[in-house]
Amino acid sequence: MMKQVMHRPPFALLAALLLCLSPLSANAQAELEALRSQAASGNGKTQWELAARYRDGTGVVKDEAEALKWAHQAADGGHAEAMDFVGSAYLRGSIIKRNPVIALGYFKAAAEQSTQAAFNLGQCYFGGQGTEQDVPKALEYWKKAAEAGHGRAAACAAMAYLSGEGVPCDAALARRLAERAAELNDPSGLVLLGELQFQAGELDAAKANWTKASKLRPTGPTGHPAQPSANASAQQGADLLKLIAGFDQATAFLKGELDAGRPVVVDFKYIGPQYPGGSAGHTLNVCGYIAEESLYILCNPAVATPGLQLISAADLKNFWRSDHYGALSKGILSRPAFAIERP
Repeated sequence: MMKQVMHRPPFALLAALLLCLSPLSANAQAELEALRSQAASGNGKTQWELAARYRDGTGVVKDEAEALKWAHQAADGGHAEAMDFVGSAYLRGSIIKRNPVIALGYFKAAAEQSTQAAFNLGQCYFGGQGTEQDVPKALEYWKKAAEAGHGRAAACAAMAYLSGEGVPCDAALARRLAERAAELNDPSGLVLLGELQFQAGELDAAKANWTKASKLRPTGPTGHPAQPSANASAQQGADLLKLIAGFDQATAFLKGELDAGRPVVVDFKYIGPQYPGGSAGHTLNVCGYIAEESLYILCNPAVATPGLQLISAADLKNFWRSDHYGALSKGILSRPAFAIERP
């Protein structure tokens, strides 16, 4: 005898599902309203919590303008993380009109309590954003942030001392700061320490640090020129592991070209609303390519020392917008001419 199966109409099933879900939704909504009420009464901690929710899209629809509104209120009450967030918004100009001078003020106010604000304040002094460039002052804030546990600050300070940019070159201090950055699992610090170890002949240690960096963020066959700095450093670690066999050859080739007065210089341009004025860019060198995989080797000053990374031919074509050098050379640009043969 066949057993009869009762099929519930779709609308009844939907109603049952809604009944199951509604208590959770109601609880979440009640929690959000309570948080909003406390924030509206002037509670700086809840104002920042609400701002962070809107910033990250946690339990609410992501809304950077709403996040900035609540962060402004928390910042006015002296909340350090909120002051750093507001300062970053003014520095980027993606949520509110860019104003580096205002950004600098927020970073200064928060620097003693927030390592991220101290790092950002160092960035402003190093890059002359909202103030005159002052590399020693930038290093002062970066080193304080590094001591308090900010890995990228340690890496930035290490690179400045290694290059002697704005301060006397100090390789020993650069090494200590790179070790601090690596200790804090900062991808750019691991890449830099690996470079110092590579130069010192410590190949296994260099490979270990580049491997560690490559596992801290998602990586692929190549990176993307507009990706966040931590992701770019992780990708650089992966790229260096692939390039290590031909590193000396590529470096010798690049030096030979530079010594002969033939730098391979290109302009990169990134287009998007997140950049001031709708675009941003910088110049870099193309120092070679892996013919077998159609991957180009960049010497990019925007990433951690040694500044080498791979890029696909498609991405190179997309981001190679030589507005300046292209005009000077009337559209005729030098091309990479060094192939690394892989076993």
